[in-house]
Amino acid sequence: MKILEGNASALTNFEVLDFLRAKGASKDPTRVISKVAQSEYKVYDYLVDIAASVQTRESINEFLTSVK
Repeated sequence: MKILEGNASALTNFEVLDFLRAKGASKDPTRVISKVAQSEYKVYDYLVDIAASVQTRESINEFLTSVK
């Protein structure tokens, strides 16, 4: 395996939630047939109940540039 672009920063809750949604995680009752592991659903269920669920990529980028 070859690393194409290194990124040594931590992931935000928003980025993790975005990744899980891209994998197919949702609150849908039929989610047991998706490609998301049960442990990932526990993380998803937690993240949709906190501020990460209403944030946008633009607001994250604005925050990151303001604290530099």
